[in-house]
Amino acid sequence: MRRAWIAAMAVALLAVPPAAAAHGGDRPDSSKKNRSQACKALRAQMGTELFRATYGTNHNKRNAHGKCVSRHKRPFRGLVAQAVRECKAQVEAKQSRHFKGDDRKSDDRRADRRAFRQCVRDRFRALLAERRAALRAAAQSCDAERSANAAAFREKYGRGKHKRHAFFRCVVQTFRASQAAQTSA
Repeated sequence: MRRAWIAAMAVALLAVPPAAAAHGGDRPDSSKKNRSQACKALRAQMGTELFRATYGTNHNKRNAHGKCVSRHKRPFRGLVAQAVRECKAQVEAKQSRHFKGDDRKSDDRRADRRAFRQCVRDRFRALLAERRAALRAAAQSCDAERSANAAAFREKYGRGKHKRHAFFRCVVQTFRASQAAQTSA
């Protein structure tokens, strides 16, 4: 039950763009439409050219929106698990300071469950915003590197005979390096 709830919450939270979430944008639309809206918001934040370079895979990068929607299909399970761990630690620390027995009212238990769900939701959104900011920074860094010397950039990051997908590989490497630096710090 708990895993199903966590998975459902992750899908719902990932589907809502941060701007819509801040204004109470949790509405019962289909998740595909919400992923599409999230990608449109991401395109508005990154700019069209950078968005196409990041997500596009065909010769003119016009398939970027569809690739973005596909890429965001699966929820960030690691972020949900991290949010749950942090909130559980918070609850356990609170309970160790203020131990309450099993004679609590059901209303108190419901309030505790609601508070825990809200904690997980808020922490997940914060983690997701951090991850999106890091991805945006990686894309901008790779864009600057590509602008400096396109041929060297393609040679360094591209694969295969035609050195394709260099920009995407650069973004992934830069993003992973920044995430590894954050976890080790």
